[in-house]
Amino acid sequence: MVKIGDAQQMLKLQNPRLMNCIIDRIYQFGDSFFDIENCLRESYCGTHSWCRKLPLGMNFYQNATGCCSNGMFIIDFITIEFSLPLLNSYKDENAESRHA
Repeated sequence: MVKIGDAQQMLKLQNPRLMNCIIDRIYQFGDSFFDIENCLRESYCGTHSWCRKLPLGMNFYQNATGCCSNGMFIIDFITIEFSLPLLNSYKDENAESRHA
């Protein structure tokens, strides 16, 4: 199993050109299908969704979280490369948004 911290170390590309860039915010534009956590928040999935059951979410988060993926999106790899916090669900009303 890969923990989030381990994933950040394992996936960091250490590209020397990118290390010279100063990126302190990142934005992703897209609909709710870009957000793997939104299925439970959308009415068409609901709490009985297959996303709430293992194995979905277990490789990255170590438990079934309702994510419709076991992995990460391209935006997650970019975020890790620039040492930024991973983006929150845009529908998360309590999300921290200083980094995006």
